[in-house]
Amino acid sequence: MRGKTPLTQVPGPEIAYRTVPGEFAKSRLAGFADPELVRRTLAGESLAFEVLVDRYTPMVAGFLYGKTRCESDAEDIGQEVFLTAYRGLANLRDSDRVGPWLMRIVRSRLIDHYRRASRRPQVVADPNSEQSPEGSLLSQRAEPSPHPGQLAAAAQTRQIILDEIAGMKEKYRDILYFRLLGEESSDEIARRLGLRESAVRMRLFRGMRLLRKALGKQGLGPDNLD
Repeated sequence: MRGKTPLTQVPGPEIAYRTVPGEFAKSRLAGFADPELVRRTLAGESLAFEVLVDRYTPMVAGFLYGKTRCESDAEDIGQEVFLTAYRGLANLRDSDRVGPWLMRIVRSRLIDHYRRASRRPQVVADPNSEQSPEGSLLSQRAEPSPHPGQLAAAAQTRQIILDEIAGMKEKYRDILYFRLLGEESSDEIARRLGLRESAVRMRLFRGMRLLRKALGKQGLGPDNLD
């Protein structure tokens, strides 16, 4: 019959699915729990890891933006986090705890970010910029309409704290980074550094005392570390 397409040539649902195989496969994988996605990723199924990325991106991105107040920095660090996770997935001991494991990587990458920032020349943020930092380095207090002078002062305080931590002995510096910037507990830091928790607590106590003393010489009080 003229003007009609033979039934055998009409695309069926299975052909339509082939037009977007990646998205269809991801939607199928989205129903799996984390352990199965981890297993499939380690078996070479890359789309399984993409599902994990989609699942945890809101948590990772939200935390990083809350800390950096900079969308581009949060995005860059987030990419480092998931790349590190992909490369180290085989070392994940408990595949039921992907979230906590990712957050440990997030805090480590955030610390690396602050370390790099501490080695850069000091730059006072533009008070009119939407990405100007708000609050101190360790306590970013939300203010409805911060005064330009407050923003500039916050940027300067942030840099002073970074510089002081960067100039400390390694045994104090790393613990302060993990505690103040990564917000890790003494127990977490002890496991990360292979130290006793009592040793971490002592070094943290001494490091904080040195930091407060250094800040005091520059006219900054302990409230800047709250």
